[in-house]
Amino acid sequence: MGGKRVELYRLQTRKGSVPMPPGGAAVVQYELRTSQGGRFIERVTLVNEKDGWRPVGYAFQSVTAR
Repeated sequence: MGGKRVELYRLQTRKGSVPMPPGGAAVVQYELRTSQGGRFIERVTLVNEKDGWRPVGYAFQSVTAR
C-alpha cells in the first residue's frame, strides 16, 4: 500500500495544571492518505525522560468523507 504521510501539528507541553513527567510531553499528529483514497489520522504521544523521548500512547483512526 503506497501513500503519503504528512505531519499536521506538534504540541509540546512543559508546564501547566496537567500532571506530566518533569521533562515534558509532546503529541504529534499525522494525516495519512493511501494511494487507494483512504484517509487516516495517526496520533503519537511522547514523554521526555532522562534518556530521551519515549512513546507512551498511539491512536490510529479512519477519517470518513463528508
